[in-house]
Amino acid sequence: MRIKTRADNGYKYVRVGGRRISLKTRSDKEARQMVKDLNLEQIEHASKAGDAGRRTIPTLIAGHGMTLAKAVDEWAEWADTVGQSALTIRRNRIILSSWLADADLEGRAPGEVAEKEINAFINAKGKAGAKTRERQLSAIRSLYAFMAAKGYIHGNPSRLVVVDLRRLSHDQREPKKVRPYTPEEIQRLLTGLDGFWRAVAGISYATALRLGDVIQLEWASIKPNTIVVWTEKRDRRVSLPITPELRAALAAVPLADGPYLFPEEREELQDVSKRSKFSVYFKRELNRLGLEGLTFHGLRHTRISQWRKDGFSLEDCRIFAGHNSQAATARYLHLGLDAESI
Repeated sequence: MRIKTRADNGYKYVRVGGRRISLKTRSDKEARQMVKDLNLEQIEHASKAGDAGRRTIPTLIAGHGMTLAKAVDEWAEWADTVGQSALTIRRNRIILSSWLADADLEGRAPGEVAEKEINAFINAKGKAGAKTRERQLSAIRSLYAFMAAKGYIHGNPSRLVVVDLRRLSHDQREPKKVRPYTPEEIQRLLTGLDGFWRAVAGISYATALRLGDVIQLEWASIKPNTIVVWTEKRDRRVSLPITPELRAALAAVPLADGPYLFPEEREELQDVSKRSKFSVYFKRELNRLGLEGLTFHGLRHTRISQWRKDGFSLEDCRIFAGHNSQAATARYLHLGLDAESI
């Protein structure tokens, strides 16, 4: 078996069954040892036996030395280079890391996990609803599509997995409903909060920006009459007028040096392990104020509904919210309530 050298990066490689197999080294000695350790000459002979032999090559070779934990790291790096939103990457990485840790799969090779094991995670007994399970499956499918493209696995077993709705209760199948705030609840919220939370909640209520987008706001985003934000989700540009409500919220921002409105909180937000704490802390603030059944995301629902009630078209609301479609915006509208409810 002849060991060759790539001209572009100097890595050694061999050809097995018509496939170029990288040996992940520039050293002749290490390359020869890897050929021996992997029994590549025997695999080459097996590949000549026909299609069945050739199909075993990716499993035996392409993922050599690769673990699922390493693959997640590579996937995250690739996702960033192709422009996936930081929010999506962080969310999916949390899902993937949790899956590998819970199932003790970090050290397993990509080709060692079959659809049955993925299915066991996606359709495990528990309180997770259908939407959460679909999100988990989407993250795993993205990872497996990446590994298949890299040649670490043959095929994509995650494509054989679906969320089994028959195993879920009615409440789990139904999407979780977000309740908008009433004017009285908004008043109680904004007067009852202090410091960081008062400013963040006020900005979100005035703009419908998500929690992560508010925390990462830059002073440069604020113009004399507009605020321009590139949202975390899908990197979409949103431009909104500076309203009296927004001016009041911006006036409540604690003074800090640097380009960001909330520099300390923004730094924490970048840490995947700390990101979820903001929602937990806000929930505590709601409980302290006696505001039950509400969430931070409810502020976004409230503002989008208010825009529509103020006479803006559905398309205007879509643009303001940074949605892809009017159908997505329509899900945020709560117009069947009485006039005093929003």
